[in-house]
Amino acid sequence: MGKAYNVSGNRGVQLEFTDGKCLLIGSQKPEQLDSAITQYLKNHDKNEFNIKERREAI
Repeated sequence: MGKAYNVSGNRGVQLEFTDGKCLLIGSQKPEQLDSAITQYLKNHDKNEFNIKERREAI
């Protein structure tokens, strides 16, 4: 069980956290959103966010 944030469209990026919770971020350009998240995590402490998995969602 988790939360979803979406304005329009039916695509996005789903983050799964180490505590089992999920967050779906809606985007009409999920590939670009995933790339931005990847770049952000490369420059920050990944453990700070407790992200277990990240995947494109349709």
